[in-house]
Amino acid sequence: MVTGSLLFWIPFDLGVTSGVLVIILSTMMPAPQALLILVIWRVWGMLVDLTWGAAGLTL
Repeated sequence: MVTGSLLFWIPFDLGVTSGVLVIILSTMMPAPQALLILVIWRVWGMLVDLTWGAAGLTL
């Protein structure tokens, strides 16, 4: 996301980029739905990272 690129200097994300994303999404949909989309997105990203990590270890 763009916010992650602009806030690269903040260590460990600190929830800033997630907060900005939820705020932006909540202008288009209810806040609980925006939060659910964010959680699903984070879990999906983690699963993709783990899959690529496992593939790299097997090589």
